[in-house]
Amino acid sequence: MFISDKESTCQGPGRKHTYVADIGTGPSKETCRASSTRQATDSNAGRTPRVVPAKSKKDQVDIQSKVAAKTNRTLEGSLGKLAVGSVVEAPDGTQWKVVEVNNANGGIVAEVNVIRDVPGPSAYAKRYVVAGAVSSSWRLIIDNGILNQIRKCTEIEARRVLQTKNWTLSFAELEAFLAILYIRGATESKGMEIDLMWSEKYGLPFCKNVMSRNRFREIMKFLRFDEKSTRSQRLQTDKFALISDVFSRFVSNCQTNYVPGPHISVDEQLFPSKTRCPFTQFMASKPDKYGQKYWMAVDVDSKYVVNIIPYLGKNYERPAEERLGDFVVKKLVDPYLNRGRNVTCDNFFTSLELAKFLKSKKKTSLVGTINKARREVPICVKKVKEKLYFTKAFKSDDTTLTVYQGKTKKNVVLLSSMHRDIRTGNDKKSKPETVAFYNSTKYGVDVVDQMCRKYSLKSASRRWSVHSFFNILDLAGINAWVLYKELTKENISRRDFLFKLGEELAEEYVENKSANANLPMTNAGGSRRRYKVQTSCHEGKSANECFTCNRPVCKKCTKRISYVCVSCEPGSDEAM
Repeated sequence: MFISDKESTCQGPGRKHTYVADIGTGPSKETCRASSTRQATDSNAGRTPRVVPAKSKKDQVDIQSKVAAKTNRTLEGSLGKLAVGSVVEAPDGTQWKVVEVNNANGGIVAEVNVIRDVPGPSAYAKRYVVAGAVSSSWRLIIDNGILNQIRKCTEIEARRVLQTKNWTLSFAELEAFLAILYIRGATESKGMEIDLMWSEKYGLPFCKNVMSRNRFREIMKFLRFDEKSTRSQRLQTDKFALISDVFSRFVSNCQTNYVPGPHISVDEQLFPSKTRCPFTQFMASKPDKYGQKYWMAVDVDSKYVVNIIPYLGKNYERPAEERLGDFVVKKLVDPYLNRGRNVTCDNFFTSLELAKFLKSKKKTSLVGTINKARREVPICVKKVKEKLYFTKAFKSDDTTLTVYQGKTKKNVVLLSSMHRDIRTGNDKKSKPETVAFYNSTKYGVDVVDQMCRKYSLKSASRRWSVHSFFNILDLAGINAWVLYKELTKENISRRDFLFKLGEELAEEYVENKSANANLPMTNAGGSRRRYKVQTSCHEGKSANECFTCNRPVCKKCTKRISYVCVSCEPGSDEAM
């Protein structure tokens, strides 16, 4: 500090002050400010004193935060100086006690983490999955109730648009339509146009053998999942009303057919979509920036999706004082509470309040990274920078807080209600067991999202409900694959599983198609007459007639579902 003995003056309003200048601290501004304050005080001497209102609760919390900050300011960047047993206080008043590292009771599992279920496929799934038939596991996820809902709503929409009652869609034809979607995803041709899929040179032979291009395009055009007549009423209370019934039944089937293991991962999924949708989200950290956002819970060991919730914007069911992350975790893992499981999540969901709630009332532990900006985190660990691979542990009741300097300029803070004490590894990095456990259980949702993108059957569409249905089919393929592998012990890749699934779904429709192709045609080769049945065509002429009403029809309006045995085939000896 440089000090000058030269006298200087500060001209204030009505007064003149002399002082010794301190170049290092610049007291001239302070002296001027003090002069102005004294003059304002003299001018207000004769006025009535102002009544100061009592401090609100928010002001008291701010004062408490400032006190905690002042108390912990000297500890910033020096966690190594904190002695074992000392206590630090967080801005919200939480007391954290410094505990010793490498002083754990190995091999002892807390009561809250004793699993009370037998993980794996449920007894219901074991009765219906058959070895060699991959579609048997898929039908447990996409059951007849879902298919019937789609078939009925699609027929209603087609009849409304075409102004006819003759347009029909059978279960076999609907499954054949889904088979083409799965084969397109398994061949990684989700961006291929419909015309190219039936192209002679570049197309997929499977598509041409199963269904005509025009029929596939027609089903896709009229594909619906709800009735339009009641849609406006349902949209007032449910933004997801266009596919809510199908989605709810899908989630229920997923939970019925599988029991998750001891570790559940909770995270978000962004299904890429740019359709006109009231709840489209933008996430800069995702490969596809725009899409539909889903909260997802996945079994870490098997990668089976056990629960999924669409994010539809503000939820009025959530209490105003409850964080969104806490509300989502409670809702996702609600069917699996009180069974000794652990939930792993990232810093968006993790909080001390959630950890205490799950452990004390629901017998479920929580492990996850925690945002340093949260008020339950001590100030002394928010901007700390220690030596590489340094570890410090804190404890509040039954919850531990681990600070690990994994990188030179970046550390990680983990909250755990599962680990009562903290141990570190014997390797070079001396990684704490909380960090190692988090790394081994955090990736459940990310792996499922990666598998969905690999063989996704998503295609271009202007309707967001169709994109939601594509996501359902992707997840159903993954869950069916997990069920089939665990029950049959067959080592089959997911791509081969999807190929076999497509073949089995289209098998019945192809057999009916080939059998009906051999049926006799009335008036075949005779005179051509104008169409009388115009369900899927325009005006024209045909020599074919309906077997029942003898009206001329084209191939588009023909629906042959009859079977003729060998004995009754025209021209056979037994028929005569």
